Amino acid sequence: MPWLAGTALIHALAVTDKRGGFKGWTVLLALSAFSLSLLGTFLVRSGVLTSVHAFAADPGRGLYILAFLCLVVGGSLVLYSIKASKLKTFVSFSFNSKEAYVLYNNVALVCACSGVFIGTLYPLFADVLDWGKYSVGAPFFNFFFVPLTLILLAILGVGQWIYWKDHDFSGLKGRLAIVAIASFIVGLITNVLFANVINVPVILSLSLCYWVLAWGVLDIKQRLRNKPNKLLGLVTLPRSYIGMHIAHLGLLMVVLGVAVTSQYSIEQDVRLSEGESHEVGDYRFTFVRLRDVPGPNYMAAQGLVRVERNGELVANLTPEKRTYRVQKMPMTEASIDGRFTRDIFVALGEPFDDGSWAVRLHYKPMVRWLWLGSLVMAIGGALAISDRRYRLRVKSAASAFNEKVVA
Repeated sequence: MPWLAGTALIHALAVTDKRGGFKGWTVLLALSAFSLSLLGTFLVRSGVLTSVHAFAADPGRGLYILAFLCLVVGGSLVLYSIKASKLKTFVSFSFNSKEAYVLYNNVALVCACSGVFIGTLYPLFADVLDWGKYSVGAPFFNFFFVPLTLILLAILGVGQWIYWKDHDFSGLKGRLAIVAIASFIVGLITNVLFANVINVPVILSLSLCYWVLAWGVLDIKQRLRNKPNKLLGLVTLPRSYIGMHIAHLGLLMVVLGVAVTSQYSIEQDVRLSEGESHEVGDYRFTFVRLRDVPGPNYMAAQGLVRVERNGELVANLTPEKRTYRVQKMPMTEASIDGRFTRDIFVALGEPFDDGSWAVRLHYKPMVRWLWLGSLVMAIGGALAISDRRYRLRVKSAASAFNEKVVA
C-alpha cells in the first residue's frame, strides 16, 4: 500500500515541480504513504493479521504502534484540514495534457491501493463486528490489479510523450494507430515464439509493454532531435529524465514477469521412486537416488534429481528433507536451478511405505524478472533523485533559511 501511494506521490510531485499544480493532492498523498507504512508495521507486528509475512505476535508493541498511528494520522489530517485552503492552485490544463495523464495515473494507483486496503482490512473488521469469518485471497486482488495495471500501462505509454498544459492530438492519431498496431503484432509474435500458443492475457500484457517502450523511445528521440551528436546528447540528458525511463523499464519487467509466470508456470506433485522419471513441459525429471546426509545440527534425506531437456543435462538438483536435533518436525529444503528466463524448483514431500517419495516439481518462466524489475525501478529512482537540480534547490533553500536566521 505505501508503495502504491508513494508511486502516485512521485508522479504528482512532477506536476507540482513543473507546473505548480496538485499541491494539496501531493501533500495528501505524502501523508497517506507514511500513514500506510505505519499501518503495515502495525499489521505485521501486532499479530492481528495471520500471515507468513507477519512477525511474532506482540499485543503490547501492537498497541503502542496503533496509538502512534492514530496520533500521526489524526494529527496530520487535522493540520491538513487547517492548511488546505493555502494549498489551492489555479493551474489550467486540458484533458489531453501531461498533467491530466498524471492525474489519470494517480487515480489508477489510488484505486489499486484502495483495493489492497479493503482486501486486507475487511476480514479484520468483519471479525471484530461479528459479521463472520472471511478470507480474501488472490482472486479478489487479481480482480482489482489486472485491469488497473493494463489501464496504467495504456496511460503511461502516451502520457510520457505528450506536452504539458495542452497537446493537440489531431496530428497524433496516425502515429497512435501505428504504434498500437505494431505493439500488438510484436506482442503476438513474441508470445508465439516463446510459448507456441495463443494466450490472450500474455499477448495483451506484451503488447502494452511494447506500447510503453515504443513511446519511451519516441520521447527520447524527440529530446535528441536537435542534438548534432545523438550519443553525447543521450549521455548529457538530465538524470531525473533518464531515471524516469529506467524506472518505467523496471515496471515493464515486473509486468512481463507476472504475466508470463502466472500463465505459463507448471506445478505438479508426483510420486517417484529411485530411477523413475516424470516430464514437466519440455523438461524430464529423473529421481536418481536418495541418501542420508549429516549436517552441522541436522540429519537430512537428500535426493538427487537429474533435469534434462531434449536429452541434454540441464541441472542436478539436490532437494532435502531435514530433521534438526532441536526439533522433531522435518523441514523441507528445496533445490532451485535459476536462470534469467526461468526457474526450476524441486522439493521433497513425504515418503511412502513402498520407498517412493512425493516430489513437487515447478517450472516458472521469467519469475526472476519480478525481482530484477523491482531492482531496476529502485536504480531508476535513485538516479532520478541524484539529479543535480534537486541538490541546487536544497542548497538555495538552506541559504535562504540561513539568511533569515542571521537577519
